Amino acid sequence: MPRRSYTLIDCPTCGAKGQEKNIYKPFPHGWVGCENCKTYHPWVNGGKMQAVRDWNARGEEHHETAQTI
Repeated sequence: MPRRSYTLIDCPTCGAKGQEKNIYKPFPHGWVGCENCKTYHPWVNGGKMQAVRDWNARGEEHHETAQTI
């Protein structure tokens, strides 16, 4: 399966870089968000790209910088 590329916009609350946490056991899940503010968008199974879109939608009008993963 090809690796998908995407960007995470910086946190709209504090400006810290957007982060992600991937956990694969006992099933694929994780989050994208900000550990500094403790603001996250969780994902389960195939929902990671939707979590990325949701996170980016929070800050697209606030920040123009993004972290490429």
